[in-house]
Amino acid sequence: MPWRYVKQPNGKLALFDEEIDDFRYTDLSEFEAETIATGYGLSERNVKQKVQAGVEDWEPWKHQIKGDGQSRWREAIETIRLRFGDEKAEILISACSAVD
Repeated sequence: MPWRYVKQPNGKLALFDEEIDDFRYTDLSEFEAETIATGYGLSERNVKQKVQAGVEDWEPWKHQIKGDGQSRWREAIETIRLRFGDEKAEILISACSAVD
């Protein structure tokens, strides 16, 4: 399953699944993200790298090249917008922008 962590506008992480073009999880802490990645059978090194890529907003498909802080988020939202429409995208933007 191709997937990546995305840094939400509220600073938390979301897991974006590229097969379904949608988020499987949102509002994750780094610890929660690591736990999920471990559950997918990744090595400890790969778990850390996946989470770090989301936290540091590495450009999608570009290893260790940092985006502007929201590059992955915007790419994921635009994919959702194209696949499911504006309404779903706007609901996610609102929900994932809220700070606890």
